[in-house]
Amino acid sequence: MSEPDEAGGRRLAKGTWLWFGNERHQVVGQGGSEVHLLSAAGEWTTIYIAALMAAPGFRLLSESPVDLPSSMVDRGALLDGLDEDETAWLRDLEAHLNEIKTGYRSGDPERADPGEPRPAYDQALHPRVSDRVKAKAAELGMGETTVWRKLRRYREERRSGLIDGRGAVVRDPLARADRRVLDAILAQHRVGEREGSTGGLDRFYRRLQDRLDHEHGPGVVKLPSSSTIARYVEVLLPGQYTFGRAP
Repeated sequence: MSEPDEAGGRRLAKGTWLWFGNERHQVVGQGGSEVHLLSAAGEWTTIYIAALMAAPGFRLLSESPVDLPSSMVDRGALLDGLDEDETAWLRDLEAHLNEIKTGYRSGDPERADPGEPRPAYDQALHPRVSDRVKAKAAELGMGETTVWRKLRRYREERRSGLIDGRGAVVRDPLARADRRVLDAILAQHRVGEREGSTGGLDRFYRRLQDRLDHEHGPGVVKLPSSSTIARYVEVLLPGQYTFGRAP
């Protein structure tokens, strides 16, 4: 099983099996702070990584990722959630690979930039792809094998093939949280706050402490600061709860 690192990170790789919601799921895509799952029964789920890790019963099942058939991969999901820097990096890499293939960063001679094709990527001067790959490896400071691999994956899967299929090490912002506190937040939101009017953070905080005192005994579980609780709520219930006035 994948082990958490020192900062609470875990590797959720494409193809990894995990247990969530009383059912086996397989990771079929990942982007930004979300992970995309396919259950053994064929149901799709998209969930925030932190919420997944905080879910009761969550655990990794497979010792290592397994290769997924291409028909099972949610290719659009692989691109979801990329931030601006990641998107810019992806587009730049795509342009480099287009330049190897065609001599033009856009991949289209009719949309050529001034000065294209550059001599190192002009097919009239360098008809062998291997020569152009060698030039690009030197330009980017990559190994030629790495450039070949990216070029092959781009040919087969387009942009989605350029995202590292091994999965990213993700930092769980709830790694150090008391599981009893997280369970209380979810329970209070489910049976308390949805049924009543929207209240402020102070009221939610008091009700959480009352719930914990009732379930575990007075003072057994002490809540962290209200700002920490607000951060936990933002991670566990994104877009589902606001500490403001009810209409």
